[in-house]
Amino acid sequence: MTWNYEEALSYLDAKDVFRTRLGLDRMRKILTNMKMEEPKVTAHIAGTNGKGSVAAFLTSILDAGGYSTGLYTSPHLMDIRERFVTGTGYIPEEAFTLGMDRVKAAEGAVGEEAMYFEALTALFFWWARAEGLDHTIVETGLGGRLDATNVALPRISIITPIAIDHTQHLGSTLEEIAAEKAAIIKEGRPVIMEPQDHRAGKVVETRCEETLSPLIRADRYVDMRLVSAVEKRGNRWGQLVEVVTTLGDYGEVFIPLLGYHQRLNAVTAIRSAEVLRRQGVRLSDQQIRYGIQETCWPARIEFLEKPMPMVLDVSHNPHGARVLANELMRLMTYLEMDSVVVVLGMMNDKDVDGVLAEMTRLRGTMICTQPECERSMGSEELTSRAKHVGGTGLPVLDIPDVGEAVEKAMAYGDLVCITGSFYTVSEAMGYLGFKPAVLRAW
Repeated sequence: MTWNYEEALSYLDAKDVFRTRLGLDRMRKILTNMKMEEPKVTAHIAGTNGKGSVAAFLTSILDAGGYSTGLYTSPHLMDIRERFVTGTGYIPEEAFTLGMDRVKAAEGAVGEEAMYFEALTALFFWWARAEGLDHTIVETGLGGRLDATNVALPRISIITPIAIDHTQHLGSTLEEIAAEKAAIIKEGRPVIMEPQDHRAGKVVETRCEETLSPLIRADRYVDMRLVSAVEKRGNRWGQLVEVVTTLGDYGEVFIPLLGYHQRLNAVTAIRSAEVLRRQGVRLSDQQIRYGIQETCWPARIEFLEKPMPMVLDVSHNPHGARVLANELMRLMTYLEMDSVVVVLGMMNDKDVDGVLAEMTRLRGTMICTQPECERSMGSEELTSRAKHVGGTGLPVLDIPDVGEAVEKAMAYGDLVCITGSFYTVSEAMGYLGFKPAVLRAW
């Protein structure tokens, strides 16, 4: 190996994270050269919202069962190695460097240049094999049908809620987008599906029928009772539920993430673990419960008490914004606070007005900002649109620099929410000196 870690990162960065050429031919050629024609994975997960949370829950469950488990997600917040995680931490820099060297060699051998996400995906499959991991949980990057991860053969497929997003690549209707995501379903492999809009659900059902894949609806045959919508355990905030299914009695389960959607995500992970258990993976009810309780998934309606009451959330579409706004109102009631200061920075290819329609329902002030990214919407334009959508009753400030926006918000109100994109939250975390936890709250 002739590279160092910084050189490997430079090689990857030269590929341009925003350059996209969908298709599987390049990926298959590169993996064939690396002698990984059809990587075997434990679970392949697609959806618009929640797929990362389900992946984190399921990885933590398998980790609690004593298995070495690799998790592949995207994008990252602050360190690219966040995309490659086991129960013991991120991929080591040495392994990342060696793996990227293998990818580069394969590119040269087949005469094809991998896209940014393709290179990372090939690196993950190489690392999982080199480490001899017992299980791998893989989240799609964009869509499903032509996503680089769709070369894998999973034991199970998981479909989380599907909504309108990435229309320039996946289609303009919910049915078209659902078809792209349902294409990860492989013949005869069980599918666990979260509750869906009936249009998306029908597309998934049809795909299961075509591939003779058993369909398990995550919310069927489950008795889930909410004990507390806001619960604090140690320094972690979440919620407490009782869960009983036809295959397990889990009693009271602490879910260390806020929101009704995270209850569904946790139950989806539990049902997925039950399917794996029926396939021969040894997992006890206690291990499944412990795995849920020990999951750490940063910046998903993550409530922090220091340096002041603050919520970090990477949601960037109307569905996610609706969930966030509802949970902020619930949290404000719990904390007996009257208003919130929202720091919002978004990408210009998102449904900005749809997000604003949800976030302007909140009582308080909005600060529009602009993270350092070529796709960022200018803070001035975002401010103008926020004023138009929110009307005259919502104070809106324009502060382009994310750090200055966060500083102003912290001086302005008792509760701060930073949201709109991974880039906005990442810059804010950097300004505040935060580092994301890995996967488990050790």
